[in-house]
Amino acid sequence: MINEYVSGRDAGVQGAWNRDITGAGVTIGICDDSLEALHPDLSPNLVMADSWDFGQNDNDPSPVNSTDQHGCSVSGVAAARAAMVSA
Repeated sequence: MINEYVSGRDAGVQGAWNRDITGAGVTIGICDDSLEALHPDLSPNLVMADSWDFGQNDNDPSPVNSTDQHGCSVSGVAAARAAMVSA
C-alpha cells in the first residue's frame, strides 16, 4: 500500500501481492481501541463471534466515541485486500 500523504511510509506489500501471496486462509487477531464491523474493507473477513471489546467488556467492538479510530486503521492495514488498494 502506498501512502499518498507521507512519502516513504508505505506498507511495502506490492511484492508479496505480485507473487500472489494474499494471506488467504490466515487468521489474525488485533487488540486495539475499536473496530468498525460494518466497514466495507473489513466486514467480509471479520468474524464477530471471535470479537471482544475489552474497553466496554462486551462483544461489540464498535467505536464508542470519536477518538476510537486507531483500531480500524490498524485492521485496515493488516487485512487490506489488494483489489481495494490503489497502487
